[in-house]
Amino acid sequence: MNKVGDIVKIVKCMGNNSFFPGYSGNISVYEDPLLLISSSGTDLKNITTSDFVFLECRLDSFQLKQRGGGLVPSSETPLHIKTYEKTGPGCILHSHPDYSVVLSEKIDEIEFRSEGALELIGNKIEVLPEFDAGSLELAEKVSDYLKKNEVALVRNHGLFVKTDSLERAVSLTETVERDARQYYLELVIDG
Repeated sequence: MNKVGDIVKIVKCMGNNSFFPGYSGNISVYEDPLLLISSSGTDLKNITTSDFVFLECRLDSFQLKQRGGGLVPSSETPLHIKTYEKTGPGCILHSHPDYSVVLSEKIDEIEFRSEGALELIGNKIEVLPEFDAGSLELAEKVSDYLKKNEVALVRNHGLFVKTDSLERAVSLTETVERDARQYYLELVIDG
């Protein structure tokens, strides 16, 4: 499993770029049988090694942790668990980058034009409908989408990236947001 300290360093660097406004976003790493996930209410810009929860990658384990005292796993844990059940071990990074979220409220897909995005992600990603944060419906819809794609964008909610490594998840998140910013600026300029 990735060292927790390394995860903290990488996520803190992202926090300096407004990927996690307020107390939004979460991160997990799963290597069978354990899931490491950021705790509920964690400020990812100031995350520390003590802001993570270990649990078995099962919904009943999450429900027990919610009732058991101590740190509570992120409310999006069911989404992480469902995704890992369908895709296997790896890393999930959930962020709320400004341009991606704003565009998700106005359009149904983001088209990519930069060479980097086309190589990493493809031509476009569709915007999934808005669901209640932490709901099983959100968990099912996003996990189904992430079976076929590494990146899911949920209307007015943010990006979910599922990859084999945190470094790739960060790269994809930054690439989507860079192209979303360019797409947004083109829409503004074109009127």
